[in-house]
This record gives sequence, structure tokens and C-alpha cells, in this order.
Amino acid sequence: HGYDISSIFELDPTTITRNEEAVPWGSYVRLQHICTSTWVHSTNIKLDPDDDNVRFKIGCALTKEDREAFQIVHVTPDEVRDLDFANDAAQHLDITVSKWEKHGLANVNANDR
Repeated sequence: HGYDISSIFELDPTTITRNEEAVPWGSYVRLQHICTSTWVHSTNIKLDPDDDNVRFKIGCALTKEDREAFQIVHVTPDEVRDLDFANDAAQHLDITVSKWEKHGLANVNANDR
């Protein structure tokens, strides 16, 4: 178990590994959200119904499903940069909308953010 305060998820390998041994690329793991002790599960809800890519939303549940595993894959630095940019932009937009709401300039519910 990783008890690092900065850890968000813990990897639970589907194959036997030594304690604290790194999980190799290509391995399948189950993901546990440390703060809530819930397990990540896939859904059948498409991220973007208009997109041809098969990408689905994920969620968390208290039950651990052995058949539900995710593969650890390598991504390019460009993909990481794109995700970092999107995350930073979303945080900035959230702060901006909150300021607008505080001053009565907008009323945006959380789902629309």
C-alpha cells in the first residue's frame, strides 16, 4: 500500500508482485481511490456521443470487481502536455466563473462548468 500523502490512486495489480515492486508497462491493474476507499469502474456512457472514438466515462464504487481492470500504457509527452493544459484551463475557467457568480454576473450550475 502506498501511503504517500500526494497519492490519489493506488494500483492493485492483477498479477502477483512483490511488495512495493513497480508495476510494469502493459500490466493490468484495478485502481483504488485512496481518500474514499472506492474502486474505479468503467461505465457505458460515452464521453462524447458525437465522437467516433470509443471512450467512456468512469466512476467509483465501494465494490472491487476483479474482472474490471485497466491497462498501464505509455503516453507521449505531447499527450501529457495536452492534458496538463486542459486541466489548467478548466481550473482557470472555474475560478473566473466563481468570480462572475460572486458579483452577480453569471449563474452557472456545476454540471455546466
